[in-house]
Amino acid sequence: MVSHGPDYQYEYGQGLTGNNYYSYGNTAGGANTRGISSAWGPEFAGQMYYQYDPVTHTGGAERTPWIAYPGNVRDFFDAGKTFTNTVSLDGGTKNTIFRFSYTNADNTWIVPNTGYKRNTIALSASHKMADKFQISTKINYTNKWSDNLPSTGYSTSTQLT
Repeated sequence: MVSHGPDYQYEYGQGLTGNNYYSYGNTAGGANTRGISSAWGPEFAGQMYYQYDPVTHTGGAERTPWIAYPGNVRDFFDAGKTFTNTVSLDGGTKNTIFRFSYTNADNTWIVPNTGYKRNTIALSASHKMADKFQISTKINYTNKWSDNLPSTGYSTSTQLT
């Protein structure tokens, strides 16, 4: 969970100083004001405006109340969790030593529907061939999977790094 964030103003909506209406697209309510990123538009007072419709991803067909949603940013985030589990086996004889381990990590980030899964397998072995001659090997394999990684800035790409 995010412990704290910026203070937002919830008195005025999207728009510029002097706009006394809001319109998502050119509508009967007025010219398009949705591309304006400033929060100096009309005061949130329950007026009825044509706004964005999250179901159709277009402008709404009906006017809806112009109200603030004070918890919308804070309530968006989840509690991040990471679970890591490891199992290992080791043993050997007088001349041979081995170790095998498996690690599984499962992570969910604070942004919904993001996180990663990682599986790691490690194997090491050594064998004493003679008093002054030993042969050893180490093998590691890691598989990491992630979907829907968040990006920063204005880029539309998300990449696994």
